Amino acid sequence: MLSLLKKSNLIILIVLIVISAILRLWNISELPLMHDELSALSRLKYDSFEDFLYYGIKIDGHPAGIQLFLYYFTSIFGYNKTLIKLPFILSGIASVFLTYRIGKKWFSETTGLISASLLVGIQYTIIYSDIIRPYSPGLFLSLLLVNLWTDIFILKKTNWIRFIAFGIIISATAYTHYFTLLFSLIVSVTGLFLINKKIALKYILSGLLAFVLFIPHLNIFFYQLNIGGVGIENGGWLKAPNLQFIIDYLFYLFNYSLVYLTLGLSVFAYSVASFKNNNAKIPKRLILLIWFCTPIAIGFWYSIHINPVLQFSVLLFSLPFFFLFLSGFEQEKKTWINALITSSIVTIAIVSLKQERQHYSSFYKQPVSSFYDYASKYQNDSTLFIGSHQINFIDHYHKLKNNNFKFFTTDEDSTDLAEFQELLKDPKYNQVIAGSLSPSKFGLATQYYPKVIKFEQGLNLENVVLRKGKSNSSIYYKDIVLGSSAWKNTKLKKTVQGFHLNKVYGLSRKFSLDTLLNNKYDIIEFYADISTPYLVQDRSVILVLEFEKGEKKIKWSGKSSQKVTYDNMLEFKIVNAQHILGENDEIPTILKAYIWNKGKSKIIIKKIGLRVRKGNPNKYALFKKFKE
Repeated sequence: MLSLLKKSNLIILIVLIVISAILRLWNISELPLMHDELSALSRLKYDSFEDFLYYGIKIDGHPAGIQLFLYYFTSIFGYNKTLIKLPFILSGIASVFLTYRIGKKWFSETTGLISASLLVGIQYTIIYSDIIRPYSPGLFLSLLLVNLWTDIFILKKTNWIRFIAFGIIISATAYTHYFTLLFSLIVSVTGLFLINKKIALKYILSGLLAFVLFIPHLNIFFYQLNIGGVGIENGGWLKAPNLQFIIDYLFYLFNYSLVYLTLGLSVFAYSVASFKNNNAKIPKRLILLIWFCTPIAIGFWYSIHINPVLQFSVLLFSLPFFFLFLSGFEQEKKTWINALITSSIVTIAIVSLKQERQHYSSFYKQPVSSFYDYASKYQNDSTLFIGSHQINFIDHYHKLKNNNFKFFTTDEDSTDLAEFQELLKDPKYNQVIAGSLSPSKFGLATQYYPKVIKFEQGLNLENVVLRKGKSNSSIYYKDIVLGSSAWKNTKLKKTVQGFHLNKVYGLSRKFSLDTLLNNKYDIIEFYADISTPYLVQDRSVILVLEFEKGEKKIKWSGKSSQKVTYDNMLEFKIVNAQHILGENDEIPTILKAYIWNKGKSKIIIKKIGLRVRKGNPNKYALFKKFKE
């Protein structure tokens, strides 16, 4: 009977591993490269190994391990995208098995199977298994470390080989990611509270071995510690977290599915109800909870008081121990119960992966790859290719797709608004294929190329194909072209050329946003077509948008002609495009639009208007709940 039970549980485990493999390998040839992956691959080829160590590793902010692996792996096997991803995917699949092993050793085979099943079908683990970054290997190494820790402190297997391996793996985690190093330190310190005299020397020596192995990396470690980070105050993009981060994280662990979350909590309630006091010397559930919560607490504190670093990705390494905490069944359950619980978990996870997370339709479209698909499909001999993507990312896809075209990047203002307008005015182009432009550049492009051929929004992407010709207004659901009767100020001289303005302020109007918008994610575009009779040095025409709520001014934005023109331009267009949401997603109610003619230049406003287009509510939905 016991043999049959073991065989049945083995079948459940095999099924879980097979399903985890299918979910991670699904349509692998179509798996795109994310921004971080392209960044890593673009930092592999340099004139010397010393340059690679500096430019490819040192200034990046991550330990050297994964980048070194990619350096040698691509040197041997080349840049085949599928082949490069394979070791990372296999690490993710192996992590499912190691979670099972740890659960079985700590509690029971039931715990091992249930905790592994919770890891199988969540987008969190699938994404980080599928990308060429430190997260999947870091998860694997963290589990490998805890598996050894378990042998030493729970199963009392204290031969020298395990302590040597323990020290080597700690060092490997340090070379993989600094949060895996943090987790390894937390696990190691936990052992100090449980250590006895017989193994104290071995345990200390294993830590010393880890440090010695990490010595070659100390120079890079201290350099990266002092270069700052990706926080907004350092010119980066990451904000310090708040309580909402914790709430979002807990929901993300269950694919933002209330059904899946309820099932997870039910498993926890069932495991607690099944608990029988066996006077265990080691408080296992408490240890698991500490291992899961401590990286969050440290990352939260560090992000607020020193530099923002806390993201979902860096918390992956401690995730399995939360699932082990939830499913800590001390007593073995019958096979049919194991099968029922694990099949329910995996089924609901897969359904929520498809419905709540839209994984295989959304994640498989990444900004650079989807832009390149558009470029390959719609390009012609008179196409302007432009977007916010880095040149070296596009070059990588040139090699992958065996295609080539001249690409202008707006990344870090390499092509500023004035240069962008010059390109748009160039008569040699009759089509624009653009990827992830800023709202103002997008609006400017549609002023010159009003015919929309194709438009797509997705996870952090917005692709559009535009041509010259008559506007078909397929992406603008409101366009108010404003004439003299529409404005409060009617004193300005109007001729067939347009409004003549030589005052500081003119053509102002207030709008109720309720009458303009369909959705709080909409984008407002205030645009003007302007000509100047002659050149003036102090020409500064500013299109201003003010967003208000009651007496409170939520946001002020001005787009100046000095930013969008060169001094020799006598005719030009300006677009001030803004998302309506202010700080903390506060929604304004009133919009004021006006022209600020700061230099009192004599200008002619040939055309002026206000239009609204749908924004992208799911721009950041890779880690947020999808919105309608």
